[in-house]
This record gives sequence, C-alpha cells and structure tokens, in this order.
Amino acid sequence: MQAITHLAAGAILGRLADRSGAPRTLALGLGAPLAVASHVILDDLARLTYHPSDPRWDDAFWLVFMAVTVLAALAGAWWWRREAVWMGLALIPDLDWVVRALGQCGLPLAWRPGDLHDALRGLPGPREWGGLMDRLPDWRGLDAASAVEAALVSVLVTLAWALGVRTSTGPGGTGPSPRAPRA
Repeated sequence: MQAITHLAAGAILGRLADRSGAPRTLALGLGAPLAVASHVILDDLARLTYHPSDPRWDDAFWLVFMAVTVLAALAGAWWWRREAVWMGLALIPDLDWVVRALGQCGLPLAWRPGDLHDALRGLPGPREWGGLMDRLPDWRGLDAASAVEAALVSVLVTLAWALGVRTSTGPGGTGPSPRAPRA
C-alpha cells in the first residue's frame, strides 16, 4: 500500500486512542503493536491495488500515480500532524524503502532492505486467514487497480475525519465542532 493508506490508518488509531480517554502512555503502549499490525494487514491487501514491485520511470501512469500519492501523503501528514506518533508507528515497516534508496545512493546500510517487512511476515494477517489471499486476484501491475486503493483511502480518510470531529456538549452546543487541541 502507499504511504497515504498507512498514514490514514495511523491517524484513525491515534484518534481512537484519544477518544478512549486512556492515559497517552497506556494508549501508546497498547496501541503501538496495533499500528504496526495495521501495516501488515494493509500490505497483505496490496495485491488488489496498483503496486508494481519496482519503479517504472518510463511509465507515465506510474509517474502520475506516485506524484499523487506522495502529495496525498504529505497533505495527510500535515492534516493529521497531531497523530504523528501513530502515523510513524503505522509506517515503521516502510523504513525498508528508505534503506533501499540509501543503498542505491551508495550509502552504508543500517540493515538489509526488506528485513523489517520480512520480520513482520511472522505476524498473522489476511494471507493466513483461511488462504484468503490465495483466492484473491493479483492486480498489482494493472493501472485500473489504483481505483481499489483510492476507494480504500477514501474510506480511511473519511473515518479519520469523522473521528476528529467532536460534538459540542456545552450550553448552546448544537452540532459538530473541530476537535479541541490537546493540552
């Protein structure tokens, strides 16, 4: 999945933790594994989305798709900046891509690219759920499969937005208002 998908999942978890009323350290302690696990689940579903395994620098669709997803990720990171820790946790496995890029630039590597993703493969996800992934089509190379991730991102963004809206309960409070800043 693209970064915006993982960022939205992290924002959702952060907003759920905020709404839970649990102390922040407790929420992070219990929620951090969920944020990382959300990455595993979303990446397992990537076979249904446009997700070529290697860059396609000569493909106009790929270039536009990547530009849109990078801009969306930057906008999401700014929009949900209060959930930065949660978004970071949801993105941790994608540090493999940073390490891969550093290696391609000739810089020394902190670990072998792919090690984080390989370590997470031990966690259960949809690929183990009764062979679910074996029954789903593999559309990663199809341009049209970008619509699947766009739909998923739309649902996640809507949910993250909805969780960030508070209903005013004070005198005269009759409707939704933006979430109050954290202290």
